[in-house]
Amino acid sequence: MKKNIFYNTRSSKINLDIKELSYLRNIDQKQSVDINKLLNRVKIEQDHEKKEKIIFFSLGILLLGFMGIFISIIK
Repeated sequence: MKKNIFYNTRSSKINLDIKELSYLRNIDQKQSVDINKLLNRVKIEQDHEKKEKIIFFSLGILLLGFMGIFISIIK
């Protein structure tokens, strides 16, 4: 099946024939999942999010402090 795709006001013709569906290949294969790896990944992501929140909060407090000092110096 040929499709015309317009990108940056240019037309390019791409052949979009589907030869094999990728999701049909892996139906018969069973994959084992290690729950400990998944839980460790979740814990690491939560720690990373906590660190980001602490950094943004401290940067906000620091910015407000500098603005207060700057305003008090100007007056």
